Amino acid sequence: MKRSIDRILTTHAGSLPRPADLIALNRSRAQKEPVDAAVFARCLTTSVADVVRKQKDVGIDIPDDGEFGKPMAASIDYAPWWSYAFARLEGFSPAESIPDFKRQKSSVAEMVLGVNANRRDFEKFGEFYQDPDSSGTLQGSAARRVRRWPICTSAVKYIGQAALAADIANFKAAMAASGATEGFMCAVAPGSFARGGNVHYKNEEEFVFATADALREEYKAIVDAGIV
Repeated sequence: MKRSIDRILTTHAGSLPRPADLIALNRSRAQKEPVDAAVFARCLTTSVADVVRKQKDVGIDIPDDGEFGKPMAASIDYAPWWSYAFARLEGFSPAESIPDFKRQKSSVAEMVLGVNANRRDFEKFGEFYQDPDSSGTLQGSAARRVRRWPICTSAVKYIGQAALAADIANFKAAMAASGATEGFMCAVAPGSFARGGNVHYKNEEEFVFATADALREEYKAIVDAGIV
């Protein structure tokens, strides 16, 4: 059967490369160095405007904000798509303060969410993945660092209203400037975020649903702003 298409809508998903000045400011903030809030806000706003314009220029019909509001402190970092939510959720403590915490294995596959060591490929090709000079993580050894993500120690509550409002405002201004009539904004799913450690809720199901209730505020604000 033949079919004619007058226009193909194109979109993409996820994080886009950050400009060097935004990465540098994020790195300074992560290291608790003094950063002028107005300078950072201007850089983020300008960066979002530029990335939305570039998407429109190459033919993307439904752009996103590049996830620029999710801070990356290195040019290659695959964590911000979900780890950004730690700063927007209350109820988490540094992992170092919970020395006796042990992750639970799932009853089905004997897997531990968020832990790579017992995954099939990591077991079969451990030498490759543990070699700091290999491309196993697509990062150089200088950028690779051991992370212990915060652990849930009290009730999860959304506190990211200001950061979310800035993300939405920057994106809508960028869309208007570029002529985009529709855009989308990524937000982490409850099950993706709640793979982290938990010592407050009695089981993983409670933890996931509590996270869903909290993140609902982010999802609703995005949709209420007219963004997908």
